[in-house]
Amino acid sequence: MLVKGRPATPRQLQDVLRRLYASDGVSGNQATVVLETFFERPLDAG
Repeated sequence: MLVKGRPATPRQLQDVLRRLYASDGVSGNQATVVLETFFERPLDAG
């Protein structure tokens, strides 16, 4: 599963990762922090 989020603070990131890890069936996670992006596609609402 790939989850993309944009937490505003490190504390919010920590909270998101804790909630993901607490989900049934999740045995681990890997987080990548991106500080800046030059190109991003818009979300597909369909």
